[in-house]
Amino acid sequence: MFISGLFVLAVALCCTNPTDGCDSNFTLAQVLALCQITEQLRGLKEVVMKIGPRAVEEALFTLKAKKRSEVSLRRAEEAAERDRNAGFAAERARLAYDSVCEAVEFAEYAATSIEGRASSLLVIQEYYVPFLEDVMLRVGTDAEAAEAQEAAMSCLQTKRSVSPTSLSEAALELRVRLGVRNFRALRRDLHRAAFCLYSLKKTAAKIALARSSVEEIEYLINEAAHEAECVSPPKGGIQGQLPSDESDSSNLVTVISAVPICWLLATITRVL
Repeated sequence: MFISGLFVLAVALCCTNPTDGCDSNFTLAQVLALCQITEQLRGLKEVVMKIGPRAVEEALFTLKAKKRSEVSLRRAEEAAERDRNAGFAAERARLAYDSVCEAVEFAEYAATSIEGRASSLLVIQEYYVPFLEDVMLRVGTDAEAAEAQEAAMSCLQTKRSVSPTSLSEAALELRVRLGVRNFRALRRDLHRAAFCLYSLKKTAAKIALARSSVEEIEYLINEAAHEAECVSPPKGGIQGQLPSDESDSSNLVTVISAVPICWLLATITRVL
């Protein structure tokens, strides 16, 4: 569905003349309005590439956390199978794991949305920037006012920061300076870009929140698994074997640091 929607957008852009029949004899105020849009659209790709890949990476992290949580849940469930007293901890782990699954499902869907919004923004940027640069070149030679020519030529390479608000304001400024009939397609797509950028940032923030939640829940699942194994230790011990009598002290320290205290104390009690 996303590919189809993107194709329709691309076709719509290709069938539209962004200048809508305007000549190139613009005033200084009109040139500055067009230049501001051109600079923002140039900066759009940088914003998209900063937000998009990072959000997708965080979504992938939640998926990896889910796999680690599955391992911890399995440990808790196996402990419950060995001893019913570990059942409460195992149930906590199961409930927490369900929350992880929900967060991962959301992150995967949100990542798809991120990719869609990012692609739409890049289509708009790649379509309009060359046209606007062509307008600036023509204004730089055809405009009657020398200051308008100078402003147009100084706008050929520069870019500026961009936000949903700045894009919407630029569209309104364009309407004020050049009238309702001119650059209608550009104004429409500036509002569309503003919405896409807003959605991109908002969705990326939600993915970051989902990652943070998954990290916390993963810790709780692992903690529940440890608790279950304290009640019913797995064969061979928890996260490693206890050292034999021949083991040196350094190995003893290493193993003890990896063994939950509750299980270690229980083992010492049995030995005594």
